[in-house]
Amino acid sequence: MAWLSWLPQFMKAPLTNGDRIRMSAKFGLVYAQCGVFLKAETLLAEAALAVYWELGKLNEALLLQQSVATTCEQYLGRENPDTLRALHKLSTTLWQKGQFSAAKKLQMEVVDGITGALGPKHADTVEAMNGLGRTVMKFGRQEDILEAFQLSTKALEGMKESLGNERLLATYAKENIARASCLIGEQTLLNKALQLMEEVIATRKARMGKEAPWTPMAMGNMAVVLGALGRVQEAES
Repeated sequence: MAWLSWLPQFMKAPLTNGDRIRMSAKFGLVYAQCGVFLKAETLLAEAALAVYWELGKLNEALLLQQSVATTCEQYLGRENPDTLRALHKLSTTLWQKGQFSAAKKLQMEVVDGITGALGPKHADTVEAMNGLGRTVMKFGRQEDILEAFQLSTKALEGMKESLGNERLLATYAKENIARASCLIGEQTLLNKALQLMEEVIATRKARMGKEAPWTPMAMGNMAVVLGALGRVQEAES
């Protein structure tokens, strides 16, 4: 997600990596030297947060994200898009820590707020919507799974319109749709899920490489889809 609208374009990459960490830190220092302290604080926090994520220090990441969200709300207001982006990122760490109810509450607020501020087809809106779908699916009831399917499907439609079908961001929505389809179990949906996962794997191999963590994860989800289709031998291979 474009976490802060004023970030340089190269900072909007979907992956956290060494280059992004270094550039966050450098631009944070530049903003500080120019006296733009809110932007400086958030960029420097972005760099520190990326390090915490790389090290698997979710507790430290959570505390830092809470601090950033509080600062954004204090200076920009709760409904400002930059505050909502900070809340969305906070919800992601809550999700990673297994705090799904807290994550869902924040994500619902973010989706409502950012839809009103930026419109239903904006890249930030559809990513937040897809994140909400991923969280809702965790509750496991049939109505939750159906809602998750609908949210991620709507998100993917928006992504195709605003970003294009081949963008990496779209692969996460496709993956969520495939997971939900396996839980729903309808043949038509499973056939579509297979197509979506083929697209996900192809895009990630091309854009991330075979060894990037998200590519093997996609292959694992492909195995789940093949298993749901009864193609067990292919899934095992």
